Order: sequence, then structure tokens, then C-alpha cells
Amino acid sequence: MFTYSLCDDFAMYKNILKMQYEEKIQEYASKLWLEISDRLEDIEKLYKQVEVNLLHLHFAPKEIKTRYSYQQQLSDALAILRMNYSKYVQVDEQCKVDLSAAKIDKLRRIIDEQADKIEYLTALLEEEKDMREEK
Repeated sequence: MFTYSLCDDFAMYKNILKMQYEEKIQEYASKLWLEISDRLEDIEKLYKQVEVNLLHLHFAPKEIKTRYSYQQQLSDALAILRMNYSKYVQVDEQCKVDLSAAKIDKLRRIIDEQADKIEYLTALLEEEKDMREEK
């Protein structure tokens, strides 16, 4: 019985450490997503500004069309990057908080169950001691 309880405790601690590690990874991924998003916005603004400046310098229509095509390809590539990254990273902070709260509730239930097991085993031990003393 004691070994099962010990194994359960180690499994619980392992799960806790795993969840903490996952939370750190999620936090790092969110920060990384925000940095990438900011940089992508800066790049888009820069290229839009370059396009406007090119129009003011009166480049040949063919060059403007080429630059516009390049800018369009860049925008498409950035959109694809955002989409691919957002598939694997959950950016919504509210969801992150909800998941953490659910994990905490689950861990509390597990801890309560473990506490009940400890009380039960302690009571069994006391009964066993009492029975041995009576003999």
C-alpha cells in the first residue's frame, strides 16, 4: 500500500513539473509570437513607405509594378508565416489563464484525494497497532 501511495505521489509531482514546464514554454512562445508580430508589422510599414516613396520619385511604371509585386509577395509570405505560427501557438491569454485554472483545480482534487488516502491509511495503521497491542 505504501509503495502505491509513493508511486502516486511521484506521478503527481511529475505531472506538476510537466505542467510548469509546459506553461513556461507557452509563455516563451507567446513572447516570441509578439516579437515576431511586431517585427512583421514594422517590415510591412517599411515596405509600404518605400512604395510610396518610389511613387513620388516617378520611377518607370515597369519598376513600380515590379516593386509592387515584390511587396505583394512579401505580404503573402508574412501572412503565411503568421498563419503557420498561430496554428502551433495559442496566443489568447484568456485561454491560457482558463487552462491554468483548470489544471490547478485538477491538482487540488488530486491533492484532496491523496490527503483522504493518507487519512485512511493512518487509520488502518492505528487499528493494526491497536490489534497488535491487544494480542
